[in-house]
Amino acid sequence: VNLITVATAVHWFDIPKFYSVARRVLCKPGGVIALWTYTDMVEVNPEFERILRHLREACKPYWKPGAQYLFEEYRNLPFPFESVGLGCEGQPVQLEMPREMSFETFLSVLRTMSAVATAKQHGVDLLTDDIVKEFETA
Repeated sequence: VNLITVATAVHWFDIPKFYSVARRVLCKPGGVIALWTYTDMVEVNPEFERILRHLREACKPYWKPGAQYLFEEYRNLPFPFESVGLGCEGQPVQLEMPREMSFETFLSVLRTMSAVATAKQHGVDLLTDDIVKEFETA
């Protein structure tokens, strides 16, 4: 394999096992492993971002192990591979790829977050109508 890519998912993997398989199948020399994730997905205004931070805090008890790598934007993700000039362990390259989304798309993204689903399985609604209304007002 010349290239392995993982888009916003490596934090859910059994990372040591994944890296072991990646080392085995990558071409040597020259095989590349590229991982990426998103950062804060929206920038609207300070009030909107405050509500989003509050929701993120409420989600923390329901995130699965490994989610901290996502919130740290993969900066602390173990990455024991040689750099090809575009970042390395502890120093990922940050790219800007702005995107516009509708409010409904934003809500859909929130509704699909694993922590929201896990909380719901435990009888906790993290994305109540009141919170949706707060986002809408902001």
